[in-house]
Amino acid sequence: MRTILTHPRRLGLALSVCLGGTTALTACGTEESGGDTSASTSGSETGAAEESHDHEGEESHDHGDDAKAAEPTETAGAQPRIAYTYDGGVQVLDATTLKPVGKPLEAEGFVRLNDMGDGRHLALSEGNHWQVLDLGVWSQPHGDHSHSYAKDPVRTDIAIEGEHPGHVTFDDGRVLTWADGTGTVKEFTAESLLAGVTPKTKDWTAEHTHHGVAVPTHDGGMLVTVGTEDERNGVMALDAGGKKLAEYDNCPGVHGEAEVKGGVVFGCENGAVIWDGKRFKPVDGPGDYSRVGTIKGSAKSPVAFHDLEVQKDAEFERPEQVAMTDVRTGTMRTVDLGTSYWFRSLGRASDGDGLVLGYDGALHRIDTETGKVTDKLPVIKAWKEKEDWQKPGPALHVMGDTAWVTEPATQKVHRIDLKAWKVTKSATLEHVPNELNGVDAEVPEFAVEEEHGDHGHEGHDHGEGHDHEDHDHGEGHDHDHEHDHSEESGHEGHSH
Repeated sequence: MRTILTHPRRLGLALSVCLGGTTALTACGTEESGGDTSASTSGSETGAAEESHDHEGEESHDHGDDAKAAEPTETAGAQPRIAYTYDGGVQVLDATTLKPVGKPLEAEGFVRLNDMGDGRHLALSEGNHWQVLDLGVWSQPHGDHSHSYAKDPVRTDIAIEGEHPGHVTFDDGRVLTWADGTGTVKEFTAESLLAGVTPKTKDWTAEHTHHGVAVPTHDGGMLVTVGTEDERNGVMALDAGGKKLAEYDNCPGVHGEAEVKGGVVFGCENGAVIWDGKRFKPVDGPGDYSRVGTIKGSAKSPVAFHDLEVQKDAEFERPEQVAMTDVRTGTMRTVDLGTSYWFRSLGRASDGDGLVLGYDGALHRIDTETGKVTDKLPVIKAWKEKEDWQKPGPALHVMGDTAWVTEPATQKVHRIDLKAWKVTKSATLEHVPNELNGVDAEVPEFAVEEEHGDHGHEGHDHGEGHDHEDHDHGEGHDHDHEHDHSEESGHEGHSH
C-alpha cells in the first residue's frame, strides 16, 4: 500500500466530480503580450498553484445521456484499459482480460490516440480538435491509501480546438497541444480534466506555421520546434513567461522527442540534439544523413532509444538498425536487428530496456547500456509495413511491465508479461485495429509528487506522449498530415 498525502479541497472536488461522470471542457484563451521571443503569445494564464487549489472561474459541464448512463463502481485496485482505433471508431478493452468494455466510441475518418498523462483520459485527434475520451477507470488518493473506480468508457464533450491537431505532450501535470495548422500551443492542467472543470489555457503561437511540438520543462517553460511549412531546422527553449533562453538551429527535419534521466532528446536528420536544462548539445549520427524521428524515453535510463534511417535518397527505407543516444556522453550508437520495423514498433520496458516489434513478428529486447540484443520473443506472424502509413499495421504499446501487440492481419491482440517474457493472453478483436494506446488507472504521478513535494522529475518521456512518433519521412519522404495529427503526427520509425 502506498502512502499518498492529498490537498483535500482539490482532490475532494476531483473525487466528487469523477464519481458523477466526466464533464465537458472547451479550451479557451484571450490575447496577451508574450515574452522576448520571435513568436506571438496569447492566452489567459492559469498558474499551477492557482489551478491546483482553486478552480474559480472554471466551468463544470455535464455530458449527454450516454456519459451519465453508468454509475462507477469501486474496484479492487487499479484496472488498466487499452483502446484501439478502427475504421469508424474506437474500442476500449480491459487490459488484462482483453475483453471489450462498453460500446464502441464513434470517430470519423483516420484518427489518432494521444495519452494525456492523467491515467484516465486519451485525446482523439480528429477534424480540427482533440476530443477527450474517458476510458472510465481511475484512482483517487484517500489518506494513506487510494480507491479505484470503473465505469463504461465515453466520448466526452471535452474538445480542445486546434487546426490540424498534432502532438500532445505532458509532464508534471501540464498538458501541451500543438496545432500544425497554426503553430499554436495550448497549455492546461491535467488536474482540470480529473476535476471535471474547464481549464483556462495559456496559448503560445510560433512565428511560422509548421508540423512541430512543444515539450514542457520542469521550470514551467517549454521547448518548441522552429521551422516553416517548408522546413524544420531547430529547437528553442522558453521560460515560463515565453522569453527565449536558448536556441539551436542545426537540427534539420527536427522530429521526435523524449525525456530520459538527465535531458530531453530531439531527433534530427544529422543525428540528435540534447537539452540538458541549460543548453543544447548536438549529437552526431553515424553518417552525414542519420535521420532520427521516433524516440522513446525512460525514467530510469540516461539513454534515449530511437529509430535510425541512413538512406537519404531512398523512396521508402526499411531500416534494420535502431540507435541509442546517451545524454551523459553525447554520443549515439547503433544496433543491428536483422529485421526491419516501423514507427509503431518501438517501446521501453520499466527497467529502461528498449523494445522493438520486428517484421519477423518477434519482440526484440535491447540492453540500452550495452547495446546488445538480450532476448527475442515470437509474438505474431511475419509482416511488412505498408507504404501508406495510415493503413493498419502491428502496433506495440507498453505500460509498466506489460506490453500489448496488435495483429491486424489476424484481427488479434496479444498481451506480453515483460518480466516473465512470454505471451500471457491473446484475443480476437471485433474490428481491424490501427492505433493503440491505454491508461493505467493509477493515481497520477504528478499528484503523488505534489503531495510529497518532489518535483525533480528526471526522465519522463513526454507523452507517447511523451515520446513523439515520426510520421513524416525526411527529405523526399514527407507525408502531409492534413487532417490527422495527434501526439504522433509524424511517422515514428519511418517518419510518415
